[in-house]
Amino acid sequence: MFRQIAITLIARNLTMVLGFVSSVLIARMLVTDDRGDLSFLITLCELIILVCSFGIGKTFLNLTIRTGIDRRFHTPLMILCGIAGVAAMTFFCLAFALRPDLVLAAAILAVLVAFRLLTITIDARERGHQRVLRFQAIFLIEKLVLCIGLICVGFTSLSSSGAVSLEAVCAVISVSLAIVCMGYFKAFPVQEGRFSWRISRRVYWETRARGLWNTGHSLTVFLMQKSDVFLIAFFFGSAVLGQYAVAASLLTIVSSLSTSFSHVAIPAMIRHRRVSDRASNAELLTCCVAVIGFLVLIWFGDQLIDIVFGNRYNDAYLLMSTFAPAMMVGSMRQVFEAKLIATNRFKPMMLQTGLVLLARYGVLALMYLVSGVGVWTLASLALAGQILSLALVLIERRRLAKKHSRSMETQSSHAETARQSERGFFCRFRLPREKLNIQL
Repeated sequence: MFRQIAITLIARNLTMVLGFVSSVLIARMLVTDDRGDLSFLITLCELIILVCSFGIGKTFLNLTIRTGIDRRFHTPLMILCGIAGVAAMTFFCLAFALRPDLVLAAAILAVLVAFRLLTITIDARERGHQRVLRFQAIFLIEKLVLCIGLICVGFTSLSSSGAVSLEAVCAVISVSLAIVCMGYFKAFPVQEGRFSWRISRRVYWETRARGLWNTGHSLTVFLMQKSDVFLIAFFFGSAVLGQYAVAASLLTIVSSLSTSFSHVAIPAMIRHRRVSDRASNAELLTCCVAVIGFLVLIWFGDQLIDIVFGNRYNDAYLLMSTFAPAMMVGSMRQVFEAKLIATNRFKPMMLQTGLVLLARYGVLALMYLVSGVGVWTLASLALAGQILSLALVLIERRRLAKKHSRSMETQSSHAETARQSERGFFCRFRLPREKLNIQL
C-alpha cells in the first residue's frame, strides 16, 4: 500500500509542478490584461465542464467496474462525444455573451471543453481497472506537452513579432490536450461490441444519487474556491484579474503540494484497518506543513514574484497577502474533508457548502448595494466563508465519529447477547451432576 501511495504522490506532485511552470510561462508571455482574460476563460471552461458532466463520471466508473466496459464502450463514448459538443457550444455562447471581444479565444477554448469531457472516459477506464498510475502518467504527459508547446510558441513569437497573442496561448492549451487524448485512444483503442442498455440503465439508476451528490459537492467547492475570479473580473476588470491570477497560481501550488498527501494517503489509510488510527496524526502533520508553507510564501512572496514572474506583476503580492488567509483555511478544510470523502459523505458536505455560499453572496450583494465592494471585502468574505465551512466539516466529522461509536457499541452488545443465548441453549441440555449420579 505504501509503495502505491508513494508512486501516486510523486506523479501527482510532478503534474502540479509542471502546471505551475506552464502558468509561469503564460504569465511571462502575455500582458497583464490578456493574462486576466485567459484566467476568466479557463475558469468558465472548468465551470461548464462540471455542470455538463453531472454524474457521468461516477456512472461510467461503476459501469467499468461491474460490467468490464472495455468491450462495450463504443456506444457510451459516442454519447459522451455528443455531450462534449453541446458543452463546447454552451461555453462559446456564454463566453460570447459575457465577453464579445474574446470571441476567437473562446472558439479555440471550446475545443478544450470538448476534449476535457472526453477525459472522463479515460478516468473511468483506468480507475475502473485499477490502473491509477497510467491515469496519472497521462496528465503528466499533458502538462509536459503543454510546457513544450508554450516554449516553442514563445520563442517563435518573440523572435518574429516580439509579442505573444492570447489566441496563440489558447491554441497551445487546446492542442496539447487534444494530442494527448487522441494519442491515448490510438494506443488503447475502444473495441466495438454489444452494448447492453439494460445493464447500463440499472447501473445508472443505482449510482445516480451518489454520482449527483459527488458532482454537486465538487461544484460547490469549485464555487467556493474559484468564484473570486468572476467577482474580480466583474468589479475591477482584466488588469486586476491578471495580477490576481499570478497570486492565485502561487497560492494554489503551495496549497496543492502541502495537501497532496491528504488527498492520496489519508483515504487509503482510512480504508486500511491496520493504519486507520494514524490518519489523525497525518492530518495534523499536513495542516502544520500547509501553515508553514503559507507563512514562508507570505514572507518571501514579493521577491519570489519579482524573480519568477517579472516586475510587471508588482501588485500581485498585495493580492496574494490579502487572499492568503482564506486559501490557508481552505487547505485545512480540504485536509479534514478527506475523511468524509473517503466515507462518501457527499450530501451533507454539499448542503453545508451551499449554505455557506448563499450566505457569502447574500452579504456581498448587501454590501454592494450599501457601500460598494473592494478587494478587502472580497478577501474578508472569502475568509469568513472558509472558516464557517471548516467549522461545519469538523462538526460533521464529530457527528460521524459519534455515530460510528454507537454502531460499534450496538454490534458488541448484539454479539454479547448472541453468545449468552448460545450458552443458554447448550446449558438447557446439560444435566446437573447430582441428577446424573442418582440416575447411575
